[in-house]
Amino acid sequence: MADTSPVRLVNAATLICLRCKTRTDSSSSSSPWEVLLGQSEVKNWLSSTATSTRIMRYPGEWKFPGGAVDANDGSFRDAALRELQEEFLGIPVTASNAQLYYFNTKVTRPVQQRRHRMVNFVAFAEENAAWMNDTAVEAVNETLASKRAKFQTLLSDGTYWAMSTAEKESVSPEIHRVRWFPLDQAFNMMAETMIDKPSYVDEWQRGEFTKYGIARRDPMYISMLILRDIGEFETLDDIKAFLATRTPPTLQEFQAQSHL
Repeated sequence: MADTSPVRLVNAATLICLRCKTRTDSSSSSSPWEVLLGQSEVKNWLSSTATSTRIMRYPGEWKFPGGAVDANDGSFRDAALRELQEEFLGIPVTASNAQLYYFNTKVTRPVQQRRHRMVNFVAFAEENAAWMNDTAVEAVNETLASKRAKFQTLLSDGTYWAMSTAEKESVSPEIHRVRWFPLDQAFNMMAETMIDKPSYVDEWQRGEFTKYGIARRDPMYISMLILRDIGEFETLDDIKAFLATRTPPTLQEFQAQSHL
């Protein structure tokens, strides 16, 4: 019997980090933009047990930092920054040194009677040099690798499974690594998830899918649409002129709409 319960809307915030490609860039990409993405871990260690495995949503995919709004978030902007700090560990971003712009809002398809309403912000490296430079990205990857190594030690000696949920939250890996992609390459990578037999993003994802018996990639439809929308702008001036016309929604107005 079909589930007739109402579909619940989950408010979420996402941050798309962008930079203009340099004139000396030698890649074959035709896009003027690069986007900073994080590759999701495949196994959801926090939800798994010593005898059962749960898989992350969008396992092994390169995605924007973002997630559901927390009770302590004062705004969608606050939520976007918190998610960035939690996922891109060690990134030197603060509320005071981050210049963010509201871009658009997208609603995902229903999964288990839930739809995520994604309030999407953009940030440009040209205005956020303190935390969107190559050195900062390298530091994030070093921090993620260090966390992963400590986690493996806890896992191998059995300590992890005896930890409380809060303790597990502090040590469980969520993002495998981060890197810049030409926007059109990132778009194509996400578009491939929509076909019957998509290719893998890399050998690491292929190996993890084989290890855990995952048959196919999760569709990255909404993220693909966001990149498509960004790709319509050719210059920083063009997109900033559009952003100047945009007003971000408030938590209060969206919290009043909890079901579809």
